[in-house]
Amino acid sequence: MIVALAGGVGGAKLAFGLNRILAAGDLTVIVNTSDDFHPFSGFTSRPMSNTVTYTLAGIANPSSAGALRTDLGDSWRCWSASVARHGFGLATTTCDQYGETTRLAAGETLTQITGDFGRRLGVSCAVLPMSNDPVRP
Repeated sequence: MIVALAGGVGGAKLAFGLNRILAAGDLTVIVNTSDDFHPFSGFTSRPMSNTVTYTLAGIANPSSAGALRTDLGDSWRCWSASVARHGFGLATTTCDQYGETTRLAAGETLTQITGDFGRRLGVSCAVLPMSNDPVRP
């Protein structure tokens, strides 16, 4: 078992490389959540967790952290359609933020939500937030 601490694009790329050379299930990635924030929309935004998860799923846009590859037919403004395509079923431009905010309000933990998101996107390793509690920089 290997544990990697990650945050942002560099950590996501390291996790991607480790995940490629290790056996399935041998990697756990703990992601920084101190950059999580609540934009004006009031929804939770977790840019580092999303970047790491999208990268591990092979769908990250290498030129725009937290966005999906444009060759998937997506752009920064319509990435929610791709997330919905992977089973989240929400049709809003902030679909992962809306889904996470709603699930947190219902009592789920960041660990549960992050794990579910990764599984739905086909990520073969565990991705965990560094804390289930809010952490502010």
